[in-house]
Amino acid sequence: MQFLKALSKATGTAAANRALHTIALLFLLVSLAMMPPLEGAPFFLFSSPGPSRGHSPPKIVAEVFLLIIEQYHEQPDAAHLVHRAICGMESLLREEGKAYTRPAIQWKRIGGDRMKLVHLVSSLFDYYRRTARVSPQKLEYAAIQGMLDSLDENSAYMTAAEAREDIEGEAVGLGLRVGLENGMLTALPADEGSPVHRAGIRAGDRILRIEGRPTKDMDLREIISRIQGPRGTAVTLTALREGWEQPKDFTVIRDAVRTRSVEYRLLERGIGYLSIKQFQRNTARDVEEALQHFRSSEGELKGLVLDLRDNPGGLIREAVEVASKFIPSGIIVYLKERAEDTGQRYTGRRPGVRLPCHDVVPMVVLVNDETASASEIVAGALQDYRRSVIIGRNTYGKVSVQTLFPLSNGATLSLTTGRYYLPSGKLIRRGIRPDVEVAERQGGDVPLRVALYALNRAEEGASAEALKKTVEEVLKEKG
Repeated sequence: MQFLKALSKATGTAAANRALHTIALLFLLVSLAMMPPLEGAPFFLFSSPGPSRGHSPPKIVAEVFLLIIEQYHEQPDAAHLVHRAICGMESLLREEGKAYTRPAIQWKRIGGDRMKLVHLVSSLFDYYRRTARVSPQKLEYAAIQGMLDSLDENSAYMTAAEAREDIEGEAVGLGLRVGLENGMLTALPADEGSPVHRAGIRAGDRILRIEGRPTKDMDLREIISRIQGPRGTAVTLTALREGWEQPKDFTVIRDAVRTRSVEYRLLERGIGYLSIKQFQRNTARDVEEALQHFRSSEGELKGLVLDLRDNPGGLIREAVEVASKFIPSGIIVYLKERAEDTGQRYTGRRPGVRLPCHDVVPMVVLVNDETASASEIVAGALQDYRRSVIIGRNTYGKVSVQTLFPLSNGATLSLTTGRYYLPSGKLIRRGIRPDVEVAERQGGDVPLRVALYALNRAEEGASAEALKKTVEEVLKEKG
């Protein structure tokens, strides 16, 4: 049975797909409940009374197993997948110092029968839970992680909170951004209205202690762990501000923090700068806001820098909408997935604000080796349509597409379901090669400086080819 994609990053057809998946899962679990115990399952081999009646099979493990079997971009071996789930559970038992004995499993008799395989992992789950007295939640997670470890590095299991932060850019925290200045933890500018801003912390404040513990003794991991916590709870920051004789304590209440994925500003001589950190929900809307700002600003927009460096990707639909702001019309990306007989072509579908005079404003896109996935779609489409000059380093080369599947416990499975191709039909296995390679160096943002020099020199309405020549001239002059 083929399942439709649920909450796809590309299509978002969540409701119908969730319903189909739920029906399929219920069918499987009901079938499992009616099955007699497998020969070779632990409760037969050890004369155990069998699974406790009050404990249902690990539903989430079954959900994840089914989704991988039906939706993963390469057909997996079902028996191998269950074997990895078992290995994951046993790895947890070893880490926690629990003694266990794996019963003999008659793999040949089970074969590739999905219901028997899920029944097997469910039986072992229950056996290990009872005999080793380990947390069911930990055991469930270990089984899921064991399966995912046999797939590609981009498939992942996310808790409800992790998924919300990844998709919506919202997390619970303080909104505190910090850096090291003269060896001291220093607050950077925070968003107005964020918890730290409301509490009175300002940019430049030295954060001396968190909950009474000196920050000079903390590494980044400990700083993050002490800042995180449930919404509505308090954390005390001790800060010293320039001009103060003594540090002061600030009580900050943890709250939802929206991380903006888009930053923009007008630079020198009418050059707009637009940086996208990640493609999350509302990124395209925020780009529209930036373009509207450029349009309403005094003076004429003479050029634009789109900075996609260190952008790991995100929601494909948002990336498509962003690319369409700079391209008059046409296909942005082509997706081919195992569950689809034919590929899907995506074009921008939302009207809204576009780049003012998009056919005449010279444009530079900055990329590096951390530019990946959805950000490569944008850069690649702009390069294919010869709309911009790509400056920087070769991009990451992530060609796979992840689809988000909501699970019944509120968590989300991010699963690789296909590959994407650029408008030219190119599959980006080795990344996008920039039109002009410019290395990043310490002591200044060289790629951005080169882009600004070139855009300031470019003639009005300069084509991408003409702008590329200008960039190369700048590099020769500046060394």
